[in-house]
Amino acid sequence: PAAGGGVSLMTLHAAKGLEFPIVFLVGVEEDLLPCAGIQGEARDLDEERRLAYVGITRARERLYLTRAAARTRRGKVAPRTPSRFLDDLPPEAYEKVDPAASEAPGDVAAAAASVMAELRARLGGQS
Repeated sequence: PAAGGGVSLMTLHAAKGLEFPIVFLVGVEEDLLPCAGIQGEARDLDEERRLAYVGITRARERLYLTRAAARTRRGKVAPRTPSRFLDDLPPEAYEKVDPAASEAPGDVAAAAASVMAELRARLGGQS
């Protein structure tokens, strides 16, 4: 982003060589990261793992890995499996937050509000 403001949305390929204070990797699920074979092609798990590493290492200060518990495809809700690459992360290197398992929904809302406030502050108060 120009002058350090704004939000950049890009592919993992396009992120190579770049760094950002905060990075969100969205959809860290099987068939998304690593992706399913396209048009019957076999997937290259080593290359997919390298791409995941590229995404993870773009974050200078904070990294958020997100996934869905279920997705709707062709009108049917299907459960989702976490990416196998999450197993490669050392347990002491992350904090797992499961909003569905939270006993206090207010805590999740407060945490989300805190993250959004931090992002707004970094973007100069932009909405």
